[in-house]
Amino acid sequence: MQLGLPCITNKCTPLQTRLFFDRFIQRLDAGYNTFDIDRHKLVGPDRNCAEWLMKCGASIKFQGHDNHILEYNALPSSNFDKYKIEEIDMTDSTVMLKGFPHLHNCKHVKKIVIHNCKYLCDSCIAYLPEIKSTLEHLQISSCRYITSEGLIPITELVNLKKLIIYDLPNLEEKHKKPLLDLLKDALPKCDTELFKQ
Repeated sequence: MQLGLPCITNKCTPLQTRLFFDRFIQRLDAGYNTFDIDRHKLVGPDRNCAEWLMKCGASIKFQGHDNHILEYNALPSSNFDKYKIEEIDMTDSTVMLKGFPHLHNCKHVKKIVIHNCKYLCDSCIAYLPEIKSTLEHLQISSCRYITSEGLIPITELVNLKKLIIYDLPNLEEKHKKPLLDLLKDALPKCDTELFKQ
């Protein structure tokens, strides 16, 4: 008698096996996204946020550094308060709604790229005003669960200089023009590239 994973997969159809693994990975990803207030207090907001992002497969760039950090083990091991997150690239990461409280008190974030995030939903975008005093560049693209309603909190990002939005499958065509008008009215100094790709 086989035990463990081979036992599970030998008795399942390929579809059942895939669903099992998808659920397993989703639960693992959910664990990485959990906000730990004690860790936040211990290491500070930027380090805690960096750890969350790295565990989820995102990359970050610290203020005063030239390169993005791509691996969790490359994070600085001491002097956490010296390192402030300036750029976040969530491309292909597994960030989820329950992880976005990590942005709280990150006061130096200037750029965020949110591209092809399979768990990202409208409610995630509502956390971005947490960093509106510093955020200057925002890209949201290829995220299948984002709708026009979810993009409305972007109107609060008054310091944006560049906004790029494209390839959002749940953004209906009839909502694009009203959304564009709303964003341009709310952010007159922002260079917007909407729905161009």
